[in-house]
Amino acid sequence: MEALFFLANVLFCLAYAVRNIMWLRTLTITASLCVLPYFYFRTEPLYSVLFWEVLFILINAYNLTILILEQRKVYLSDDQQRLHEQVFSSLTPREML
Repeated sequence: MEALFFLANVLFCLAYAVRNIMWLRTLTITASLCVLPYFYFRTEPLYSVLFWEVLFILINAYNLTILILEQRKVYLSDDQQRLHEQVFSSLTPREML
């Protein structure tokens, strides 16, 4: 259990060192998952800590999903492409849709 706790803290440190928000969220989720067994399998489980860690995991997972979805390529039909070029050229295709 101590090794998982140590690994979690190393991952938290790495998460704060990276500049890419997707990596930060991924490392934070992984670190929080490593911390869960440490606090659950104690002689007296720390349920308040477990609650907060699960909440942090859910929030980060939601935001990571949004980031991934926002990075998907947007495909425009021919009509939409023409409209984008003629009227909405100042917007990205995703903003136009």
